[in-house]
Amino acid sequence: MPRFQAKTNAILDLELEFLQREFGLRANQKADLLREITSLATWIVRQTKEGRTVFAQSENGVRELRHLILDKIRQQNEISTTISLNNEETQKLAEIMNRDFDPPLALREVLHRLTEKDRKPPTLIWSKKDV
Repeated sequence: MPRFQAKTNAILDLELEFLQREFGLRANQKADLLREITSLATWIVRQTKEGRTVFAQSENGVRELRHLILDKIRQQNEISTTISLNNEETQKLAEIMNRDFDPPLALREVLHRLTEKDRKPPTLIWSKKDV
């Protein structure tokens, strides 16, 4: 089985040595170190994709973790879709919007819960039924 060997420069080697000491790993555990780093990076990316902000401790206190890749993920999350309507569709929409809308309290509560940021949709379970 071929061995994994990462080619690194002097600065990266110093950073990796620092992290090995911090994680309590030996020099021959580079794959373990990279697995831990990947796990941390993956968690940060997932949090960013979910719309959460990750804060980090620095010499100057706590501040938002900023990185070019995280900024790109945030931009992708903010992309909006444009809807184009023809004249007939625009008139129908205007009629609907001009109507009175007074939903019952239960419906208002359901609609409000749908907009909550932490809401997770239910898991769908597909089953085969004999028809």
